[in-house]
Amino acid sequence: MDIAKLRDYQDRCIKDTLANLKKGQYQQLISLPTAIHMNPGSGKTVVMSNLIPLIPSPNSKATKVLVLAHRIELLNQAKAQIAKYNPKLEVNIEQDKNLADPLTTDVIIASVQSLNAKDKKDKSKYRMEKFNPKHFKAIIVDEAHRGVTKTYMKIYEYFGVFENESKTLLWGCTATPKRSDRKSLEPVFGSVSFHLGLMEMIDIGYLSDLRITTVQTDTKLDEDMFHKVIIASWQQFALKKKRKSTLVFARNIEKTQELCEDFIDAGINARFITSKTDTTSRAKILDDFKNGKISVLVNCAILTEGTDLPRVDCILLARQTCSELLFQQMLGRGSRLHEDKKDCLVIDFQTNFERLFDGMMTGQDDLDESVNSKKKFTKKSAGKNAKEEAGVDKYEDGFVVINHYKNLQYMIDRRKLEKEAKELLTKSVDSKKKITAPEILISDKSKKYLDDLNISVRNFVVPS
Repeated sequence: MDIAKLRDYQDRCIKDTLANLKKGQYQQLISLPTAIHMNPGSGKTVVMSNLIPLIPSPNSKATKVLVLAHRIELLNQAKAQIAKYNPKLEVNIEQDKNLADPLTTDVIIASVQSLNAKDKKDKSKYRMEKFNPKHFKAIIVDEAHRGVTKTYMKIYEYFGVFENESKTLLWGCTATPKRSDRKSLEPVFGSVSFHLGLMEMIDIGYLSDLRITTVQTDTKLDEDMFHKVIIASWQQFALKKKRKSTLVFARNIEKTQELCEDFIDAGINARFITSKTDTTSRAKILDDFKNGKISVLVNCAILTEGTDLPRVDCILLARQTCSELLFQQMLGRGSRLHEDKKDCLVIDFQTNFERLFDGMMTGQDDLDESVNSKKKFTKKSAGKNAKEEAGVDKYEDGFVVINHYKNLQYMIDRRKLEKEAKELLTKSVDSKKKITAPEILISDKSKKYLDDLNISVRNFVVPS
């Protein structure tokens, strides 16, 4: 087992897990940023791989570990990493035609769907019943935000993790403990026992920073004009800045194909992937995209989980989502480090940042405070890049308003300032009083960014 390659946060995560086990905490939830999940060399699979042999067995028979995932890409990734770090352990996949010997396999990496399927040899039993629950010391759940559905619960119940006096560890890892349906993970996994924040990972250099551009129209555009805005924005802000690898998230299969065709018509080397793309073609397109043979890849709900694309230096959000988790997953596609990029540009055409960013970062801050006891770290990333000005472009009879944020920390501070300004104006209008600069109380961070934003507090005057 190669402990020497563990990064600091991985080592802390493992030590915290083992310390909590000693305290009798057998249900644990780990929260790591999305991009960490996608990184085979520095992410959750390395934590899992090094944690597995260190988990104490409650008795001499309970030595096996079950790893649950929902996609074949995640199963294969987990097997490769766990086997690499634990060459003495037998690691096998239980999924479809892949069979893990219940007697000789030390680590079973299983598809949730397959375990819940009927056994082909004995239709009266489920496939999971080939494994003896008393032989397992732990169940590890990948993408744990999925792990509270009925199919997962059947597995937990079979393996007895909720029984009184059970000492089987249930360990879940997720990018966010919040589900879009607001169903809590706490009854299953307990409260978050280890959390690593997005801004901390950027600050210490394990994730790439994001440069953000929002593009908003004053009127609803038809699809043809909307695609023209997308392509023109990409050409101006990505192509001219020599961005080499762009991933586009589109609304549905039809729009994915149409947008890709419009990129091609504009002379851009683009391809698309949807759920209807066959396995062979998908693999070829992804391989070409990873190797830089394709400049723009348009997809619909395919590349949000389980695919590692570190070269991506531009993301186009051409679809709207109400899910903070999906929003975070899409952003995570550009957060991986790569030698050919210094950051990732995200261009949002559907007000996703306006609606979801504050909630996402508030959730991160809440976890930082509750799990990490208000841990402090310096934000080296703030203010690294030169300031970019906002702009307004004219498209036929409609206007497109463009705002640039040079990095995530800049956006956080600017939005705080904008919020304070709105509250101040509301307060001043309600009081019908002209507010002068000395009377205005604003945060230190907001003061710091006033000059950058070219805003003077003396401009806030109540209309007569």
